[in-house]
Amino acid sequence: MGFITIPQIKVNDIPIYHGDSETILGLGVGHVPQSSLPIGGNNTHAVLPAHSGRVNDTLFTNLDKLKNGDVFYLHVLDLTLKYKIDDIRIVAPNQVSSLSIEKGRDLVTLVTCYPTGINNKRLLVTGERVPISKVLPQEKVQRNQFGYNFWVMLGSGLLLLLGLLYLLWLLLGSRHKLYHVADRKIEEPKLSDGQLRGEFGEGFYLTDSKKLANQWLDEQAHKKNQNPDELLINVYRLKKIKNLSRWIFKDKTENWQHYILEKQGYGDEKHALVVGPVFTSDKKVMQYALKTEEAFEHLKYIKCLNKNKSKKGGGRID
Repeated sequence: MGFITIPQIKVNDIPIYHGDSETILGLGVGHVPQSSLPIGGNNTHAVLPAHSGRVNDTLFTNLDKLKNGDVFYLHVLDLTLKYKIDDIRIVAPNQVSSLSIEKGRDLVTLVTCYPTGINNKRLLVTGERVPISKVLPQEKVQRNQFGYNFWVMLGSGLLLLLGLLYLLWLLLGSRHKLYHVADRKIEEPKLSDGQLRGEFGEGFYLTDSKKLANQWLDEQAHKKNQNPDELLINVYRLKKIKNLSRWIFKDKTENWQHYILEKQGYGDEKHALVVGPVFTSDKKVMQYALKTEEAFEHLKYIKCLNKNKSKKGGGRID
């Protein structure tokens, strides 16, 4: 039938089709058959519906940004008709009284569902024909800089970013920092550098809790009658532990308790790494026991802390 242009919301030459079926509205702007043809003239009122909220096709998505005084154009056959908006209303779907013909007037009403995404109301934007000779100041105003599509794209981008951050967190979460107490900086530790006995038997013990590492430091200083300032906390990161024979206890289960009772003070020739909760801690704090020299190939040195720096959460001393 023609095309419609709405300068303020960057609707440019969208085709108008006769009919208001879903098939028609999937193509562009429709025309309600019971209303006047959009060719102008006194005692006419054409009704043009279109969808909103479609990501791939804006159509009437930004119709709610129009104001009284804005304009739109219809291009039908060899005619260009200009309409100045003078009535904007939100109604129930069955409220159609405002779509009737008004004596002596040339009207066109643009219709879309409202609000976008809920669609339980109808937004009616009605304009009356005005001379086309003069460009109104409102035609130069752009009102859809942050329209529905913008927010959809922004929301999608934020969701994608959050998803990537979550994947990164999962990746780095499996490589969190581990702390080991020693009397010196140990960049290339060996099994002989570790604690001889612990809850999981003999091994090189680390923990993912800086607070627990400080407690271990105090306990070790007390046992050896040392000044705590003489001891250090080495920070490491385990990588590619899937390549190790390992036994991991995520919670304080019966199997975990049985392992502690059976292995405490003894070796474990079957596993290179044992991971599980700390027996004496009420909170879920994990300890890592490296039990073979092979396991140390997966341990990467990061830095060394003293007790005071460790408590403040920073502090390299190497």
